[in-house]
Amino acid sequence: MKCKKIICMVLITAMVFGFGPNYIQAAEPSESENKSSFTEISEKTPVSCEETVPGREANKMERQYTGRTYYVSDGIAACSEGVERASDENTDPNNAYVVTNETIMQGNISTVGEMRWYACSFTEKSKVTILVQMVETLDADLYMFALNGSQLELIGGSGTEGAGVTEYYNDLLEAGVYFFAVGGYEGTGAFAFAFYQNSVDVDYEPNDTLNDAASISFDEDVTGVIDSPYDVDYYKITVSRRTVFRYGITSSDGYTLTYVYKEGEVSDINEFHKVKDLYEFMPGTYYFRVSSPQGKYSAASTYSVKFTKIGVLSSDSEADVISVCETGKILYQTNLSGTVHYVNGNPIDVNYSFYKYLPHSVGIQEYDIRIDQNKVERVIKVGALYYMRSTRPAMTVSDRPVLELTLEGPNCYTIHCNCTGAYAANTCNEDLSRVTVLIDPETGKLIDILEPNYYYDLCPTGSNSILFYRGGYEMTKL
Repeated sequence: MKCKKIICMVLITAMVFGFGPNYIQAAEPSESENKSSFTEISEKTPVSCEETVPGREANKMERQYTGRTYYVSDGIAACSEGVERASDENTDPNNAYVVTNETIMQGNISTVGEMRWYACSFTEKSKVTILVQMVETLDADLYMFALNGSQLELIGGSGTEGAGVTEYYNDLLEAGVYFFAVGGYEGTGAFAFAFYQNSVDVDYEPNDTLNDAASISFDEDVTGVIDSPYDVDYYKITVSRRTVFRYGITSSDGYTLTYVYKEGEVSDINEFHKVKDLYEFMPGTYYFRVSSPQGKYSAASTYSVKFTKIGVLSSDSEADVISVCETGKILYQTNLSGTVHYVNGNPIDVNYSFYKYLPHSVGIQEYDIRIDQNKVERVIKVGALYYMRSTRPAMTVSDRPVLELTLEGPNCYTIHCNCTGAYAANTCNEDLSRVTVLIDPETGKLIDILEPNYYYDLCPTGSNSILFYRGGYEMTKL
C-alpha cells in the first residue's frame, strides 16, 4: 500500500524568479484534466507513513533518456536540431513553469513523446523530491536537468516501465538552476506531480532508503527534517565493540525514531538487554529510521537525534551480569559465579602493595599494606562515586567518576604497620576479610582504598584525607 499525501489538490500559480524573466510562464491546468486519478497527491485520507513509505524506491531508471539535447539562451529554448520556438505551452524549456516548495500541479501529455517542462532555482544546496502520477493510459518518465551555461545537462530522473506507474525522484542538488520534464513514453493523458524542496539540515541527505542510510557516530547531535509526505530518514551506526548506549529523538511534530535491524539479520529491539532505555549491542552495524506516523512534514521544523554511548563491555561471553552508572558512564561486568570482573571492558586489578621502612634516631617506621586479589572470594557491593583527590592514592588521577567495589575474602586485606619509639602510636596490625576500593573505569586499576584506610581512618597522626561525593552516581543492573 502506498503512502497517500494528506493534503488536497491545490492549483498553484507560480511566480517568476531571478534566473531570467522570459524562462517561465505561470499556467493553471485545464478543468477537464482527470484529478480523481491522482490518489497520493490529492486524497485527504491519512495513511501511516510508518507502514508504507520505507518501501518506496526513488530514481529508478529502467530505461534511459534518449531524447534531444536542449539549450537555453536569451530566453529562447531550442533543441540541437534548431527547432523554432514553441507555443506558449510548456512543451519546451523556454516556457517552463516555475515550481517552488510544495508546488502541486497537473498537466497533460497530448501526443506521444511530448515533454512538459518545469524549472526551479536554489541559492543553497537543497534536497529535491518529486512524485509524478498519471492516468492508466499514459506511461511517462521524469527527467532532471541542470542548467550549465546555456545547455541543459541530464543529471537524473525516474524512468519506470508501465502505464499508470508512479515516478519518484529525490536527490541532493547544489545551488543553481534546474529544469525537469515529464516526458511521454507511450500513450497520452493527464498527470500530476508534487514538488518539494528543502535546504535546511541537508548534511545527511539523501537518506530516504536503507541503502542510503547516513552514517553517524556516538554522541553526535544529528538534526534533520521530514520535508515531504513521502520522506523518511535512515541512519546507521557501527559498533566495533560490545557497547551499551541509549538513543532518542526530540521532535515537536511527533516524529519517531525506530530501530530497523542489524545488518544481515532482522531482529526486534526488545531482544536486546534494556533498562531505562539502555541497550546492549554486539559488534555490527545497526539501522534506525525517522518517520512521521501522523503524516506531518515541514521543510523548516527540525528534529534532533542522538545516540549516547554509555561505555563498552568486555567480549567475555560469560560476563553477562552487568551494572551501569549512566551518570558516570561506568559499566561493571561479572559472571554468575563472580569469578571475573571488568569495568568499561577492562579487567579489574585490585592488587595493592605498599611497603616502606624508615629508620630514625627516635624510632622506626615500617609500613606494609596489601590487598591480595587471589584471596578475594566475592564482590559484595558495587557502587559509583565522583572522586576528586586524595593524599595517599595508589594511582594519581583526579576529578572523575569511579567504580566502588566492596571485596570479601579471608585475610584478603592486611595492614601491618610496626612503629617504635616516637612513632609507636602509629602501630596497627590487622588481617581483614573486607575492604572497599576505588577503581579507575579507564584502566581497571586501583585508585585508592576507601575504607578502612590506614592513613585516613586508623593512623592517629598526620593530615591525610580523601575527597569525594556520591550524589547522582547510582548503579543499576542492566
